[in-house]
Amino acid sequence: MNLQKLYRAVSDAEYKDWENKSEFRTAKNTLEAKQFFKTEGAVRDFINQSYATALSFPYLFVMEIHVLKTCLENLNADYIKLDTHEAVSIDEDELPDFNKRITFVEGYAI
Repeated sequence: MNLQKLYRAVSDAEYKDWENKSEFRTAKNTLEAKQFFKTEGAVRDFINQSYATALSFPYLFVMEIHVLKTCLENLNADYIKLDTHEAVSIDEDELPDFNKRITFVEGYAI
């Protein structure tokens, strides 16, 4: 199986939303996409940078997500640079299909 591991830093509210709905969703007044880093080191670096520059620290959990690489291709996922790291961006209208294709999720406190 050709899996892609993805990592996302999330707030307590987003983590609880995942626990209740088992899906990633956009919220009011947020970006109309979800971004996922391609490595755990990248998400950790993002968290450290956010912590150093933010007045309040919103990230309390890291989520590790597994999806088939073909899923990302079929969803026309955007491959982007996010804070100098490789990341994947899933547009809001693609999130329902993305959520159905997730094969594994683990969340852990930072």
